[in-house]
Formats: sequence, C-alpha cells, structure tokens
Amino acid sequence: MKEMSGNKKNEEFAQIKNLKSHSTHHAEKAPGKFPVIFFVPGYGIPAQEYENIIIHLVSNGYIVIGLNSVFISGDLQMPSGLIANIITPDSDEQKNDLFNNSISDLAFSVSHLKIKNTKEEILNSIDWNKIALVGHSLGSSTIAHFAQKTKLKVKAIVTLDLTIDLLCQNNCPNLVNIPFMHIFSSQFYKQSNDKCFPFYCPPKNKRPSPDEFLFVVNNIYNDDSYSMHLSFTDYSTLQYHPEIELAIQSMLSKNPSDQFLGTGDGFTISQAVNKKILDFFQMFLIN
Repeated sequence: MKEMSGNKKNEEFAQIKNLKSHSTHHAEKAPGKFPVIFFVPGYGIPAQEYENIIIHLVSNGYIVIGLNSVFISGDLQMPSGLIANIITPDSDEQKNDLFNNSISDLAFSVSHLKIKNTKEEILNSIDWNKIALVGHSLGSSTIAHFAQKTKLKVKAIVTLDLTIDLLCQNNCPNLVNIPFMHIFSSQFYKQSNDKCFPFYCPPKNKRPSPDEFLFVVNNIYNDDSYSMHLSFTDYSTLQYHPEIELAIQSMLSKNPSDQFLGTGDGFTISQAVNKKILDFFQMFLIN
C-alpha cells in the first residue's frame, strides 16, 4: 500500500485496519484425515495475499499449506525479528538461483512435514496419499518442475498464469503424467502466443497426461484485458474497498499503464477461479 498511497497521509488509510479476514485462528478441527494442498505464491507476493483461494479450499475440506520463500515472497520477518528483504534479480544467474531456491523450499517443506513427529493436530490430520499443488506465476513454474522430480504421488496440480520458467530457452518441460489444470488470465493467455512469452505449453502429439485442462478467465467478448496477472490475488476483491480503490485510482492517474487487475468484476473472477480449482480437485483428489 505504501507504493500506491501517493501523497495521501497515513491516517487516511486507517480504514484499511478494519479489513476483516474470514479465517479463524485455532478453529475446532473436524475429525478424520484430509487431502493436503501445497500453495506456492508468485514472486514478490506472500501466500497471505491469496486468502480468497486458500480459504475457499479449506472451507471445502482441504488442508492448505501456503509457502513463503525468503528473498522471493516479499519482505519477510524472521523469528529473530530481522527482516529478509526481497531480492530483485539483475541477471539470469540470479533468476535461476531464486527459481531453484523456490523449488528447494517446496521440496524441503513437503519432506519435513511428512516425516515430522508433531503434536499439532492439523499436521496429524493430513492424508499423505492425497497431495496436490497450486502455484501462481513463479510458483506455477515451481510446482510444475517439482512435480516432475518428486517421488511423491502428487494427485493433481493447478497452475495460475504460468507453466514453465523462461530460463530454459522457453522449452516446455515434459509434464508429469498426472491431472493438470492450467488457469490463465486473459492478459497472459494473449501473450502466450508471443514467441517471447510462451507462458503456456500448447498440447503436442505426445503429451503424457490424458487429464490436462485449460481455463482462461474471460468474458463472452474475449476481452484481453478482462483479467490480469494479479487477478488471482486478493486484490481482485480488495480493489473495491474504499481506501484501496482510492489508492489504485491515484496510482493509475499518474501511470495509466500500471493497470494490474483488468476490467472484469473482481468478485466474479474470484468466484470463477475458486469454482474451477475446487471442481478439479473434487474430481481428481477426492473421487
């Protein structure tokens, strides 16, 4: 918000403190075992900014573990109180390092939680025979590559606005032989046809997975600006909060090209994405 505030005084944003989460700390746990979904956010965006998606899945019987990577998922405060600032890569080597760190963090988290002896009820409620992955942007590329390499039986994966990393000479990886859903904003799907930005690996004759799906968040007019890269974050719906709306308008009045949420109704977009993800997991993770 600091970047969007312009010349407004901090007290003018006091209303933002009244924003309420629909999640609950230490909620009573239902009995039984539940599928687990590992959620990897995009570069510069902490997992906490995907509450729309995460809470919807949790409310439908899934355990969701959101992962924040140091130097990748924004500025993060360590247990010691020190702040680990995000790194802006200035070379392909640094980009590769961040990408590999993202994969390593996911691999470590999955293996650590799987073998950890814990008294935490929620971790003991995980059904490790039902593992799924969701990622946005860099996180999408992370889970696609992780799913290729892991020996775990991942049941299904959903990628949001990216499938591959752009550091492998734009070659599509050999996608894993598991159910795979690609969900794209209309903005990124348009760019997927650009040779410089092949975000989506188009199906080929020998794609291994028979259960591969593509969903583009668009309207009946196929408006390329209907949804954008950050439409998958909570800003899709937060944009209508009065103070945040003013901040966005102030920012765009100075730099109209900085539009990042598209023209579509954020609530409609969020509901459509949530439904697609849930229906997909209900089909391949539950049944």
